[in-house]
Amino acid sequence: MTMSLRKSHNSQANKLQAKKQLGSFLNSGSGKRFNYPSLVLLSDVETSKLEPLKDVLLHCCAHYLTSRRQNGFALNPVANFHLRNGAELYRLNWMGDTSPRGLQNSLGIMVNYRYRLEKVLENSVHYTLDKRLAIHENVRSLL
Repeated sequence: MTMSLRKSHNSQANKLQAKKQLGSFLNSGSGKRFNYPSLVLLSDVETSKLEPLKDVLLHCCAHYLTSRRQNGFALNPVANFHLRNGAELYRLNWMGDTSPRGLQNSLGIMVNYRYRLEKVLENSVHYTLDKRLAIHENVRSLL
């Protein structure tokens, strides 16, 4: 119990530190093309400058994928496609796509969706009818 509380406390401290670092980044002028509310950063920012922001950016990405909705469904069209088809939001991969397009579209963060055959129909029905997303603990832990 103590270890999990300590881990949780450290995780919260890391998120706080990452948010402070994001604020410093934005105020330094390096983030002049960064729109915090929509998390848009163009690919001209070096990936090494993003590393200190890893925790907060993964948190923001997880929040975007799980909370931003249009008519109750995932706002992101790729997420909506996979969730409608019964996948679960499985994992976020830091710097999983460092191509110029990957950096421009998602700051290099790549999403994995997992299709578990025994859950596909159930997940699809819950999402389509109840607008309930199937989210793996890997992603929940980032929120």
